[in-house]
Amino acid sequence: MAQRQGDDRRARDRARCEDLDFVWRLARAPIVESGPFSDFSGYERLLVPVEVEARHRDAVVLELDHDGGAPRGLKLGQVHAFSGAAKTSCRLRHGPVVDLNVLYKSEVCAAALAYHESRSESEAPLDLELELAAREDLVVVALADSIELRDLTADALPILGGDAVWIEGPSEKRTTPPRIRVTARHPFVTARFVELPVSHH
Repeated sequence: MAQRQGDDRRARDRARCEDLDFVWRLARAPIVESGPFSDFSGYERLLVPVEVEARHRDAVVLELDHDGGAPRGLKLGQVHAFSGAAKTSCRLRHGPVVDLNVLYKSEVCAAALAYHESRSESEAPLDLELELAAREDLVVVALADSIELRDLTADALPILGGDAVWIEGPSEKRTTPPRIRVTARHPFVTARFVELPVSHH
């Protein structure tokens, strides 16, 4: 879906599985059967279930085990971190799910993944404001339906369901930190990536 290459603002379906020379990558994919995960040695991983059957939204829907250890159960919206080098397998508890996962090189950047939703249609829309730091990238992914993303220094930008927007933090071209407000009645995910300073030995 999105990876740290190029400079276009809208970043959708841009990752290529065969290209393993990236700093970070974010993608959404269905898990339709239990079984092993691919080996991504050299990367850390973050994973969150983002689509499940409505009747199972409060249940454990996915179990992961790493290197034969104890299974870790995940519910809708729960983020799990693990090594891409681990021998990981999954077990579906209640049929297929859709996950959103991040791969990143921890020696180059730090990453954080969060699931956001308003639990009831009758509640007020979820209103989230974010400020980007230097060397930080933000990706906002609309999951179910359109949401509104507003850079408080620019015009509103609607994001359609299933789409993603990639926003870069302060740089030589843009010295003012972007302040982003997301307004939504439907679930969305934020992924934040901060480039680490280069160490000199």
